[in-house]
Amino acid sequence: MSEMVAFPDLGAGLLADVAGARARVSSAADRSLGVITSDQLEDAVRRTAALRSQVDALELALAAEAERRAVADDRGDTGTEEWLGRAAPAGNGRAGSARSKVCSMCVWRASTSTCPTTSLRGLDRRNSTCRG
Repeated sequence: MSEMVAFPDLGAGLLADVAGARARVSSAADRSLGVITSDQLEDAVRRTAALRSQVDALELALAAEAERRAVADDRGDTGTEEWLGRAAPAGNGRAGSARSKVCSMCVWRASTSTCPTTSLRGLDRRNSTCRG
């Protein structure tokens, strides 16, 4: 008789990591800023910018995965951008992040620039030809 191997729920781990990060940011935001030194203030600004970059990268990776899986089609939305707008409304976070159109091949955001690989702008599911 073979043993059943239990695999960890990696999705639950990701969600727990994100929830933990939100809790820590919330805790930091509740602290009194008047008591930190100017050097600490500068360091906090630098670290917050780095944190924002990490969150943006994770959000783009999630959007690219949703595009790859065609989640929008499964949910009845016209495209990933619409699905993202419904899944994470602008009032629920920082406006304008991964809600821009995303190329599933190179994770290029159409709203920020022209795709460096295909020179496309305004990429959507109908002309998703980027091979970055």
